[in-house]
Amino acid sequence: MTWVIFCTIITYIATIYPIIYSLRYVHKTKGIMRLWGYAPNQFLFMVIVFPIVTFLTFLSLRYILIKLISIIPSNYSLIRIYDEWILSLIFGIIISGIITIAVYTTSSFSLDKLEPLYATRAMNAITSINEDINLVEKDKRESYRDKIINDAKQKRRNITLPNSLNSADIALWVENLEDDVFLQIIREPKSPIRLRLVNNTLYNLTVIQTFITILVCVYILFSAFLCIHAAKELNYDGKNLPELTVAIESVFYSLVFISLYPIFYRQYRTELEAITGSGTTVLQDIITGILITSLLIWIKSLDPSNRELNAVTIVKYIPVAVIGSTMFSGIIDQDTMKQLIGSDSRLGIQVILIVIFLIFSIIPIYHILSRN
Repeated sequence: MTWVIFCTIITYIATIYPIIYSLRYVHKTKGIMRLWGYAPNQFLFMVIVFPIVTFLTFLSLRYILIKLISIIPSNYSLIRIYDEWILSLIFGIIISGIITIAVYTTSSFSLDKLEPLYATRAMNAITSINEDINLVEKDKRESYRDKIINDAKQKRRNITLPNSLNSADIALWVENLEDDVFLQIIREPKSPIRLRLVNNTLYNLTVIQTFITILVCVYILFSAFLCIHAAKELNYDGKNLPELTVAIESVFYSLVFISLYPIFYRQYRTELEAITGSGTTVLQDIITGILITSLLIWIKSLDPSNRELNAVTIVKYIPVAVIGSTMFSGIIDQDTMKQLIGSDSRLGIQVILIVIFLIFSIIPIYHILSRN
């Protein structure tokens, strides 16, 4: 258990260090407080949710690679994975590196990666455009919003990026841009880097942060795969293998809590794309949402008793139903999400959400550890 806690602490420090660095050297406290709601996937999720996910992930690996291996037979089909588990973890590191490169070459940057001057300009632009939209009659707002987006994209196509890389020249060029065009440019994957709108140190730190986040997700999938395979080959009935039961529960709740990321990321995308239009970033929230929901159902159904249709089973699937509906159906409207975790959120609301989350995360962790 000591190495689980140690790895969790090291991973957490590495993932929140970009925020610490930004607080100290880049956006400072005032800037971070304003940026917080524009990127809940970068702030609220990383600071509060991710350490719980990380702990449960390493906990599941402990049960699988240390506890479960002691009871599997020598002729088990995946025995090599258990015998060479270090190589398996290294392979996960390689896969995570490839995915990180793909993400950073195809996705746009969140506002917190920009230099303070440009991050502030972006937030002011979003506020200004939203205020203009709200002045229009309610039944005409969407058409007016579409007109703003289409006009901005057309103006962007008619603009050539400056050849000069001088900071003063770029700052002057950006200052002369219209708000809607500026937002189009910063939502492009490569233009902010070319124009040096991004803080280089913060950019490098967030690459590491993204890599570690993806690595934890890869290890969740690795643990889920081993649990699913073991349940099938060892004829798991929900009671005969307590070591596997604990591993399955750890993986299940890792998936439950990591499923908050697509929700937070969706809020980040929705908030900006309401001004810039869609199609400027890969749909990570949709892809991960489908994968997580499918795995949650699969993991939960490993116990044969969870395949029977009764009141107890229905209750067990409530977390899956709530998470799935929130990720895909937009069950909570955009204005409410903005007030909960978005740019309109307030400190009191966030504190309440954090307390609720911690309560609901401590309960399953205590249940899992008590089984051990």
